[in-house]
Order: sequence, then structure tokens, then C-alpha cells
Amino acid sequence: MPSRIASLAVVSLLLLSGCGGILGDESPTPPSENRTNDSARWLAPGLTSDGVEDAEALASTHRRSVESRSRTAAMRTQVTAAENGSLLSNRSYVVRVADDGRRLAEQTGDSRTDDEYRPRVYWYDPNVSEYAARSGANDGEVSYTYSRETNGELFSDGTYADRLYSLFTVLNVSVAPETVDRSVHRLEASERSLLFDGRELRNVTLTARVDYSGVVRSYELQYETERGGTSVRITERVRITDLGSTEVERPEWVETARNESGGSAAALT
Repeated sequence: MPSRIASLAVVSLLLLSGCGGILGDESPTPPSENRTNDSARWLAPGLTSDGVEDAEALASTHRRSVESRSRTAAMRTQVTAAENGSLLSNRSYVVRVADDGRRLAEQTGDSRTDDEYRPRVYWYDPNVSEYAARSGANDGEVSYTYSRETNGELFSDGTYADRLYSLFTVLNVSVAPETVDRSVHRLEASERSLLFDGRELRNVTLTARVDYSGVVRSYELQYETERGGTSVRITERVRITDLGSTEVERPEWVETARNESGGSAAALT
């Protein structure tokens, strides 16, 4: 297939959680007024029975639906050697967002190619402009950062709407025929070659799960590319769960971070 060229401006977030199957096990049921034998009524804005017709409409509907509720969003990025499948990196990034905007994010995992990678936990409360971070080291030492002036845009909003828009734009995404008449649809796409974010990707596949309201509950993106002269296989998985039921409390270690900083703003690192 011919290569497709698209420019992406997406923040690369660090990886995801090890939640069960990537396509998830939640199957929301439409309210009675939405139930119909007309399959078009089951499809979210931007979708037709053939696939994604309007990437912006679908991504925007997803963003609005998710942003209006508390949520848990998990991303896992796994990197393996394309030649023999050996694991090079396995990272997770999970962010929990409360109704009032407070966020708790956790970065975990390991990397054989990045000695500087460390597990970290981040806290952000926009209501009082409080930011704190806790970072671990290989020797067990824990360091803290605390600030009263932090840009909330540093944190994932837990929607991944920009990422979804980019993927739906650059790929020819179809709806699995057997899911057209259901309340949850499986989206599929594949490309042999793709120029994506300035990189050449090969053997690209995308599988996503979107419900009747337009919420993309999960997706899995796989592709091969070059990193440092080595051919690698990258698998990116995202899953959004606990919509409307995620609770976030201020961790006890945030007070330790505040005390260590003397209660004043510390430089962010």
C-alpha cells in the first residue's frame, strides 16, 4: 500500500498499566430511548457502518464524554527487538482524575536501553495550584519535588483525544462488520508502510473499542520502526475505565514533599 503522510503533534506519555485484555470487558448498554433496530443510531458521531468518516467529530465527542467525568486512564508501551522478540522496555503510565480535576499519576516499568528511567508518582491539585512528585532510584533513595506554581498541561488529561484524532486521521479505520449492530464497536486498521510523526513505520495495526456514546474505551497500536539503528516492534495500549467512579485523595507523601521544600515553591526537575 502506498505510504500515508501525516504530521502529529502529540505529547509522548510514558506507558501504561497492566490491565486485563486491551479491548476491555465493559459493555455499556444504551438507555431505552437509544435502543433501536436502526444500526445507524448505535454509531457514535463521526462513525458510519463503513468506519471513521469524521475523525474530528469522533475524537471531540470522546473528549467531551470523558472530560465530563472522573476517570482512570492507563497506557502501556512495550518495546521488543523485531528480530527475536526479546523485551527491551516495558513502561506504564496510569493517571486518575477526580471530578474536581485533581490528578494522581504513576509511572512504572523498566528499560534496558535507558538507565535514567525511574519510577515516579505525580500529584496535581488545580484547586490550590499544588504540584508534587516522588521519584525512586535504583539504590532505594527517594527524592521529592514540590511547587505551588505548575502548569497543569504537564499532565495527561486522561482522554488521549489528541492521540486518537491523529490515528483516526492517518489510518483508514473500518468498523468490524459483526459489531455494527451492537452498542460497542470494534475499529480496525492496518498499513504496510506509514510516515508518522516524522518516522517510517512498518506493519502498522490498530484495534480500538468505541461505545455508542463515542467513548473510545481502549485501543492497541502496533508497529515496527528503527531506534538507534535497531529494528524494534512497539506495542502501545491505552484503556480508559472507571468513568464517573474514580476517586482521588491527596497522598500522605505530598506533605513530606511540602515539608522538605520548606513549604515554598521548589524548582521543577
